[in-house]
Amino acid sequence: MPTSTQQPTFYQRLREKMRRRIKTPTVLQMEAVECGAAALGSILAYHKKFVPLEELRTACGVSRDGSKANNMVRAARSYGLLSQGISTEPETLRVLRCPLIIHWNFDHFVVIDDFVGDKVYLNDPAVGPRVVSAEELDQSFTGVVLTFDKGPDFQAGGTKPNIRAALRRRIRHSEIALIFAILVNLTLIVPNLLLPVFARVYVDLVLQQGLLGWMPLLLLGMIATALLRALLTWLQQSVLLRLETKLDITNAARLVWQTVHLPMSFFLQRSAGDISARIDLNNRVAQLLSGEMATTLLNLILLGFYALIMLAYDPYLTLIVVACAVVNVVVLRYVARRRIDASLRMVQEQSKLASTAYMGLQNIEMLKSSGAESDFFSKWAGYQANVINSTQRLAALTEVVSVIPLSLTALANAIVLLWGSASVMDGAMSVGMLVAFQSLTNSFLAPLNQIMAVAGELQEAEALIVRLEDVFNYGAVSTSAESPSPTQTDKLSGQIEIRNLQFGYSRLDAPLIDGFSITIKPGSRVALVGSSGSGKSTVARLIAGLYEPWSGDILLDGTPRGALPKELVAHSVAYVDQDIFLFEGTIRANLAFWNDVVPDQAIVAAAKDAQIHATIVERAEGYAG
Repeated sequence: MPTSTQQPTFYQRLREKMRRRIKTPTVLQMEAVECGAAALGSILAYHKKFVPLEELRTACGVSRDGSKANNMVRAARSYGLLSQGISTEPETLRVLRCPLIIHWNFDHFVVIDDFVGDKVYLNDPAVGPRVVSAEELDQSFTGVVLTFDKGPDFQAGGTKPNIRAALRRRIRHSEIALIFAILVNLTLIVPNLLLPVFARVYVDLVLQQGLLGWMPLLLLGMIATALLRALLTWLQQSVLLRLETKLDITNAARLVWQTVHLPMSFFLQRSAGDISARIDLNNRVAQLLSGEMATTLLNLILLGFYALIMLAYDPYLTLIVVACAVVNVVVLRYVARRRIDASLRMVQEQSKLASTAYMGLQNIEMLKSSGAESDFFSKWAGYQANVINSTQRLAALTEVVSVIPLSLTALANAIVLLWGSASVMDGAMSVGMLVAFQSLTNSFLAPLNQIMAVAGELQEAEALIVRLEDVFNYGAVSTSAESPSPTQTDKLSGQIEIRNLQFGYSRLDAPLIDGFSITIKPGSRVALVGSSGSGKSTVARLIAGLYEPWSGDILLDGTPRGALPKELVAHSVAYVDQDIFLFEGTIRANLAFWNDVVPDQAIVAAAKDAQIHATIVERAEGYAG
C-alpha cells in the first residue's frame, strides 16, 4: 500500500504536467489597500463575472486600513459565490479547490492559481502573476485562506475590460482625420507597387536585353515616383500630427475635468503624485492612437495588397512568405499575456516611484528637520530598484517580439532567393521577376514587422489605459441644484442644523459618526472637542460637502444642502483644511485666487478678519511679496 509520503510515479508526474494549469485573469490594485478587492476581482473574472474594481472596493468595504477577510467573504457571497474563510496549514492548501485567496505576510492578499509540483502559481494584485516555491509559501502564508465555488444563484455577466472600446472612445469625433490618413496611405500603395515594376524592367529589358532607350523613361518614372511618395508621406504625417495634438488636448481636458469632479473618496486612497502622473500617461496614449495605432491600420491594408500582387508572381513563394508572417503572429500571441502583465507591473512601479518622489520633495522641510533624509532615500531607492527590475523583465519579452520578426525576414529572403533562383534556371521566372518579387517580399514584411512592434506597444498601452480608465469608471460626484450664479449679496445667513447624522469610511464596518445632531445659530461659534480620530474634522468635511452622509440631514438655513445651488453654497461656506499649501505667486494672488477684480480693501479686510494682516505688512513687500 502506498503511503502519504510516497514519491509520485513517473506517470503521475507526467499527468500532472499535462493537466491544464488554472490561470486567473490579472486585476491589479491601484493602491495598496485594494489588494483584497483586486484579488476577489480575479476570482470573479475566472468564473466569467466581470466586476469593476471601484464596485469591488465598495463591496469589500475597502477603507484607509484595507479590507477584512470576512468582508471579502460577504462580498463574494453577494455575487453568488459559495465562499468561506478558514484557518489552515500550508500543506492543507493543496487539497482545496483552486483558485484560492490567501493572506500573505500579514499585510496582503494574493490569489493561488494552482499547484504544479513544488511550484505555486500566484496571481498577485500588486505585481501580477508570479511563481514561488513551497518553502516561500510556507514562510509567507499566515494561515487564513478564502475558498470559492459557484453557487446556485451565481450568474456570469458584466463587461470584460476591453482596451479596444476604450481606444474607440478616445478617437471619437476624430474619425474623419483617421479616414483621411487611411486614404492617403491607400494612395501610397501606387508608388510602392511601382518600385518592383521598375526593378523588373531594369533587369529584364535594360541589363539583359540592352534596351538602353528605356533608361531615360525609367529614370524619369523613378524620380516622379519618389517625389509622389515623399509628398504623400508628408501629407500623411502632417494629418497624423494634427490628430495627435487634438487627441492630446481633448483627452487631457476630459481627464482633468473628470478628476476634479470626483468625490473625495477617490483622492483619500490615491496619492497626488499618482494622480498627476496620469496626465503624462494620457499624452502617451494620444501618441499611440495618432501614430503607431493609426499606422497599424494602414499597414494592415498594405499587407492585403502586397499579398495579392505576390500571388500573381508565384503562389508557392507567396505561401512561404505568408507562413513566416503566421509564425510572427503565433510568437506575439504566445508572449502577449506575459507582456501585458509585465507592462501593468512596470506602470504600477513607476507610479509608486513618482508618488514617493513627489511626496518627499513636497515635505522636504519635515525630512530635513527630522533628519529623515536617509530613510526617504532608502524608500525611494527601493521603488527605483523595483522599476528597474520590472523594466528589465518587460525588455526581455520585448526582445523576443523584436528579434523574431527580423530573423524570419532574413529567413524569408533567403528562401525566396534560393527557390526563385531555381525557378529562374528552370525558366519559370525571369531574373527581373525574381528581383521584383524579392522587393515585394521586403515591402510585405516591413509593415508586418511594424505591426508586430506596435502590437507590443499596444500591450504596454493596455497598462496605461487601465490606470486612465480608473478615473473615468469612478462615478463623478453629483452637483447641487442648478441655478443662476449668485451675486455678491446672495449669501446664506449662516444657520447650520444637523439631524441624526450617520457616516463612516466603510459601510461594512460600524459608522464613525452615528446619531449626531447639532444646531448652530448664525454668528455663533462651536468647538468640537475629542480625541484624535473621533471624527471632528470629518464633521467639518461633511458640512462643507466633501463627504456624503450615510443617513441624516445637513440643513443650511433650513434647506437640505444638496437642494441648494452649488454656487450659493460655495459663496457662503468656507472650509480651512488642516494642511495648508500656498501656490507660487504673491500673497495677494493667493488670497484672491488670481482674481484681479477683487479690490484691495476686501483682501485687507479678509486678512484682518483672519488676524494675519499685521504679519503680512511686516514683510518687505507686503501683499505683493
